[in-house]
Amino acid sequence: MDAYKAKWILTASEGDYKPVYENYALIVDDGKITDIIPQDDVYDEIYETVEDFGNSIITPGFINLDANLHYKSPTGCKNFFTKIKQFFAMLGTPINNYAMKLADIEAEKLSLNSQQKLESFKENLKNELCSGTTCLVQTVKADKTGKIFFEVLNKIPIKTFLSLEIWADSPLKSNRAFRKIKKAYNLFKKEKTDSTYFCLNPKSIWQVHKKLWRFLGKFSKRNNLLMFCELLESQEELNFLNGEFSYLEYYNKFLGNKKIPYESGKSVVEYLNDLKVLKDNLIIANGNFLNSKELEVLAENGVNMVFSPTINRKVFNKCLSNETILRNFSKKFAIMTRETSNSVLEELLSLKLSIPFEEQIKYITLYPAKMLKTENITGSLDYNKHADFNVFKLEKKQKLITDLQYIKKPYAIYILGRQVVKDGEISV
Repeated sequence: MDAYKAKWILTASEGDYKPVYENYALIVDDGKITDIIPQDDVYDEIYETVEDFGNSIITPGFINLDANLHYKSPTGCKNFFTKIKQFFAMLGTPINNYAMKLADIEAEKLSLNSQQKLESFKENLKNELCSGTTCLVQTVKADKTGKIFFEVLNKIPIKTFLSLEIWADSPLKSNRAFRKIKKAYNLFKKEKTDSTYFCLNPKSIWQVHKKLWRFLGKFSKRNNLLMFCELLESQEELNFLNGEFSYLEYYNKFLGNKKIPYESGKSVVEYLNDLKVLKDNLIIANGNFLNSKELEVLAENGVNMVFSPTINRKVFNKCLSNETILRNFSKKFAIMTRETSNSVLEELLSLKLSIPFEEQIKYITLYPAKMLKTENITGSLDYNKHADFNVFKLEKKQKLITDLQYIKKPYAIYILGRQVVKDGEISV
């Protein structure tokens, strides 16, 4: 049994524990939390380890719902998508247009060879862990590279959801794509460890045929799997689906895809509702161009929302307001980050939510854990949950929990009660 003392402990609890403790100790036994007690009640002879972090803050480990570890570092030659960028430039596409930015992102992603991808992946995984992430969602394809990423993640203590990416633009391709994803899922499932989970990623509504949506809806229900979908992130996507001029039309044709059959006169939310996929196992990303009625329908159906303020502003030129998010999703939205320069904590702080800090922290801990259906083991510092927690060292003059905003990375990180990072260096 071990004891970890700190000036502040933020639990993110909605159970028996208070949200904040001052001058208490977190008690851990066999990788699980057993109690939170006053520091004066900690007697060295009782515990195998007593770690006094002094003027510090202990938080639950953070959860990043869209890590994208595989292409955060641009390297190498840019060929195919560079041609798309050049083509868009010839058309006079505005540089801040989403289609142009999407081509740029894909050029960066596909510019890496296999070895560079693996090195970039491992480096970004290290950065993610050192920023306090103890659980993440990582998109992978059902191919050799996806298998390599799975093997890397399957060996580390971080709780990982492999989000199996899938798309198809016709009924025939839907059949093929679905068979491929089922094969990959069954293969990975046989080899997975206790810290590895799976979900489905039907990319975005303009890249997935309705037949594939139906397949995935039934398959996810049968296997109790989550689904992630990027939904109306940009004005270009909205124009594309409404049959109006959009540079995504050229982007789509450049990839050799057909235009996805889409029932005009219906909103994207009505479309998905007719396909019976608006359930509490669906997590949508960003949704910047959804209107108030569409957001209400999503909320009424238990759909979850995740978004990155930085990406929304930089790539999509729009971000839903805090008031809109809190009004519709309250405890069913979470923060993600796709950039190594920003941790989920920094993304959260950039929103400047006007609620107590001990409540804000839940949007990168407890609430994403609930979305992932893992709140029984992680997401908060509660009795019998996994001892996944971060330790942030405060300066002498820093005395409040809100001073956490001035600290970029944790001093120490624990997963299942085992220290995995100390002073910015991985210790496993």
